[in-house]
Amino acid sequence: CLRHDPAVSMTLLDLPVQLGQARTTLENAGLLNRAELHPIDILDFAAPFPAGMDAVWMSQFLTCFSLEAIGHIFSRAATCLAVGGSVWVLDTFWDRQQYDIASYCLINTSPYFTAIASGNSKMYESSAIVAVANANGLTLVETVDGLGICHSLLRFERMAQ
Repeated sequence: CLRHDPAVSMTLLDLPVQLGQARTTLENAGLLNRAELHPIDILDFAAPFPAGMDAVWMSQFLTCFSLEAIGHIFSRAATCLAVGGSVWVLDTFWDRQQYDIASYCLINTSPYFTAIASGNSKMYESSAIVAVANANGLTLVETVDGLGICHSLLRFERMAQ
């Protein structure tokens, strides 16, 4: 993203340890001057996202959380958007797969997430994510399926106040 266009700047939100790794990578690439690192615990629902964002990108991220937590994430993402900004969600939604076996495999990944990884997350169907987004100030404006072998991209905008 930063190599593509010299006018682009980026704000990364993550835990301090992950941002430390990002800092090193960006510094080694000579791009740190165009990145702002914002330490945050995403599960601290009172912690706001930095304001004025043109885009918020979440890639295979929301499946790590419960629907309640996803609602808090979407609410803060909607609030942080600049006028005309978008929230982008890239994920492997089981209900948007071309082949039934792909849906089956994704659905059956959920027991791993529930039992071993985080204990409260799963592979969601896109309609559940869209409903949570709608309930938290965002509306779906575009869906692109068939990215790679199993990904879909959802673009949301802030609902009119």
